[in-house]
Amino acid sequence: ANSSFVLDSSEQISAQLSEGTVDEQTFIRKAFATLLGITASDVEIAASKRSLHSWQDLPNGSTSEARKYFVWALINHNDFVTLR
Repeated sequence: ANSSFVLDSSEQISAQLSEGTVDEQTFIRKAFATLLGITASDVEIAASKRSLHSWQDLPNGSTSEARKYFVWALINHNDFVTLR
């Protein structure tokens, strides 16, 4: 979950999800659907936006870095690693 492979993969996945996507809400919805197979609720979207903004506000933060970390967080989500 914390390997360089996962972090590198997160960057590639976030880049693919960002193609043609400027709006962060659309990015969040696509990430939830792609990685977790669910539709993000309004509460999840609001929390995701706060997280993205926090990552963007870090030193050397950017939209692409924030999106990479967001994808990384979803990959570490229990629903991603658990079969139902």
